[in-house]
Amino acid sequence: NLDLVWKAVNDFRVKHGYKKLPKQKHRLIEYNEVIFHKPVKITPVAIFGYKKIAKDIAKQYNIPHFSTAKKFYESIKK
Repeated sequence: NLDLVWKAVNDFRVKHGYKKLPKQKHRLIEYNEVIFHKPVKITPVAIFGYKKIAKDIAKQYNIPHFSTAKKFYESIKK
């Protein structure tokens, strides 16, 4: 049940000092949150965003740019 999962996410956030996510974010189908206790090397696979800076950053690091997360997910499902 998505409502139960959403409640668990917000309970976790509050317990660890973060604010609850607003109900508007509930429409997101997928939500991932991670808190690392030690440094972790992360290699980005893409950048998405409507603003020009997102496209510029993607170009700077030679990684794909998508205007929306939906377009990114569609590209990896193929």
